[in-house]
Amino acid sequence: MKKLYLLYLLIVVFSFTLGFYPVDANAEDVEYQLLTYLVRVDFIPVPDADKHAIGIFERRGVAIFKNGETAAYHSRGTWDFIDGNGTFQADL
Repeated sequence: MKKLYLLYLLIVVFSFTLGFYPVDANAEDVEYQLLTYLVRVDFIPVPDADKHAIGIFERRGVAIFKNGETAAYHSRGTWDFIDGNGTFQADL
């Protein structure tokens, strides 16, 4: 039982040691251009006010970075508009 406890303690200490190891990482601003298309758009009228609607969208495409690299692009978002004014949120 003592050996099992010591082994467990050693694993925990070793895990914390590796988990708190400092990593030197820096954020970098990159420029890119998006080529996207709409995959899904759902428009739902809300009857509580005139011209009130909520909706969701999904876009896919490719991001082309300034250095020539490319990456897949996926974005989703929602909106809540009354007569063309309201909130818009997206996961870019």
